Amino acid sequence: MKPKLGVMLVTALLICACIGSAMAQAGGTGSGKPITTGTPARPSPTPRRTKPKVTSITSPPRMNSCPTTVGGITNKLGMQLEYIVGDTFTMGSTRGDPNERPVHKVTLRNFYIGKCEVTQKEWKQLMPPKDFGHKDCDDCPVENVSWQEVQKFITQLNHVLNDNLTYRLPTEAEWEYACRAGNLDDFPAGANKIAWHSGKQTQRVAMKDPNAWGLHDMYGNVWEWCEDWYHDSYDGAPADGSAWQTGSSEFRVVRGSAYNFDSSWLRPSFRLKSVTPKTQLKTIGFRLAASP
Repeated sequence: MKPKLGVMLVTALLICACIGSAMAQAGGTGSGKPITTGTPARPSPTPRRTKPKVTSITSPPRMNSCPTTVGGITNKLGMQLEYIVGDTFTMGSTRGDPNERPVHKVTLRNFYIGKCEVTQKEWKQLMPPKDFGHKDCDDCPVENVSWQEVQKFITQLNHVLNDNLTYRLPTEAEWEYACRAGNLDDFPAGANKIAWHSGKQTQRVAMKDPNAWGLHDMYGNVWEWCEDWYHDSYDGAPADGSAWQTGSSEFRVVRGSAYNFDSSWLRPSFRLKSVTPKTQLKTIGFRLAASP
């Protein structure tokens, strides 16, 4: 079966992760024929990235397993963020689900995005204790956190750091642009080298290879919250890549797939709908973005 079968099936797949490791591998629940890509599209040139000056941020010893960033910054809590030069890119897919269309051009400003997903150790520095699915793993991505809880974390982060960046969730457009890293194809090359999938639990961040822009775990490990409200199509989506926060949708969007989904879900344009701002699942985490 394909990822486009419907909200009820997707929700069932997500909930199965909460039952625990006693179940058989949940990765098979999303099995089926992946989208036929034909001849891979030629990747577009990777924009040259220039490190800007961020004078109020220091670089303390590394506090988690995320490698030291090159071309980005390390904030005072030890979080690594890569600097992404904005450009115009093609968002969506003609061969994916209906909510990935229409394919359209988006022009982004420069921004920062987390080199890794936010870890349990980083969460604990600012937030009360939390019941994580993968216990006693400080370098594993935080999970079982709702969109609303993440907003509280970000508010606290901005207050504590008080540097010259504004931390937030990435928009859907920023997330897809950073995930693609110049690749126009519907699937990443070498999924096993870059993504945790078809497994039983989360894994430490940055154990897999990064993408072309130095970002780890953009595919697999945990689904990642985006800032936007969910819409059934891209009709009317912002052309500047800002967060789409108008409409009547009760849902938010997560991207990137998770450890218990198989490789057919590892598509940069895939959008998962069936999550509300209050949803907490042990397959959903997040990574930070920031505005210069």
